[in-house]
Amino acid sequence: MDRLPLELLHFICSSLDLKDVYTFRLLGKMFSEVGAYYSHREIFVYLHQDDLDHLLDISKKYSLARCVKSLAYMANTLKFPTGSFHKYKDDYKGMVTIETFIQNEYPESSMRIRPDLTQTQLGAAYSKYKMEVENCAVALRRRIDFIALREAIPRLTQLEKVVMSSGFAPYQLERKKTPFDNLFREPGGNIQPEGCHQLEAFLEALAFSPAKIRVLRAASLNWRFFDRDLETARRLFSPLSNLTRIKLYIDTWLNETNGIEQPDDITEIDKCRAAMDNGVLRTVLQSLDQLEVIEIQFTWHSDNLHFCAALDQVFSPTHKWSRLKALNLEGIEFERSKLTPILELHKDTLRNLCLRDINLVDTSWIQFLSDVRNTLDLDKCCICGWLYGRREDGTECDELWNLSIPEFDSTDGENPLRNAVNDYCCRRGGSDDQCPLLRYLSVTHYSDRETDSDDASSSDDT
Repeated sequence: MDRLPLELLHFICSSLDLKDVYTFRLLGKMFSEVGAYYSHREIFVYLHQDDLDHLLDISKKYSLARCVKSLAYMANTLKFPTGSFHKYKDDYKGMVTIETFIQNEYPESSMRIRPDLTQTQLGAAYSKYKMEVENCAVALRRRIDFIALREAIPRLTQLEKVVMSSGFAPYQLERKKTPFDNLFREPGGNIQPEGCHQLEAFLEALAFSPAKIRVLRAASLNWRFFDRDLETARRLFSPLSNLTRIKLYIDTWLNETNGIEQPDDITEIDKCRAAMDNGVLRTVLQSLDQLEVIEIQFTWHSDNLHFCAALDQVFSPTHKWSRLKALNLEGIEFERSKLTPILELHKDTLRNLCLRDINLVDTSWIQFLSDVRNTLDLDKCCICGWLYGRREDGTECDELWNLSIPEFDSTDGENPLRNAVNDYCCRRGGSDDQCPLLRYLSVTHYSDRETDSDDASSSDDT
């Protein structure tokens, strides 16, 4: 069988599931070499000694190291402190109940039900769990991941993609096994601030690597990662000069009491907004002049339309990426006069635009969508989520449109208004030049500025 053409072996192996690739590699030397290209193309690492040792072993074998194209650092860890045995036992029994219910309701699912352990078995599992949590804490203190990545990554000369994933749904990576599987406990915690430790470990190691990294994906990444001086940020991102795609899901959260926002508190959004003023994110993006895809997403905004960042904190209005093909922005605010010149600057190359949960402040979506339609020649457009703005027709009425999010849409990804808006921006649908928003009523929305206006009117009447 070793006489089979190499192309045929690659064709066969490319159609196999990963578990079958491992079997394929056992058939002979040539099969092993071909299979390694598929079985080791993407490596996953947790903050766990076994995972890091495995990565080091791969990096020391040239035949395997050269196959690694993507390296993913999973930010999830075991939660610590461990909590009591009583809580561990209750959590375990609760998970068995949930898994049994899912298996009964959806027999076609691949849900595995945990074994119904005795008190003695649960005690032994809890002891092992406590030991692993302590090992994780020690690994974190000694920064063993920094050391291991610093040694391994320079040997992965064909590495093209680095991913930091905290398991957030839109960016969750599929992995069948974790080093925590035998603990009967899913890795559900994160080193705080989320993602910062892992991404910094990546970037520090890449400084010594000859690999040309094309893709960086980080989700979720706490905003504090960018709360640093410009010189340090430039040093960290200098190994990414060949980057063509960057995807950052920047996380923040609100101070809440019983689930209710406290407007008088200094929230995480306030701190994030202040940190973005330092220009680190903007400077980092400008330094990556080969970017073809830019995706910058901020997670939250408050009920009173307090957003994590403004457009000019993320982009310079005069900077041009000569190869930019796709732009995805979420959770930021700007007046349309801020983004339209940037779109104009990139109209020759930009073919894919996604805007989600955007506040146009005192400008209108009706006019802005016309700007997009008249400025760009788009192949794909996704204007979705909550859209905030204000009419520019003299009425000064607030705008609020809910176009929903395709992947979370309860109507199988169909939203007539969203579809019409995106077709309009892509100039699909014939010669109809009327903005679809004009055919729909905006959701009634009362913001703080309306309240302030009413208060002022009341005082004038008095």
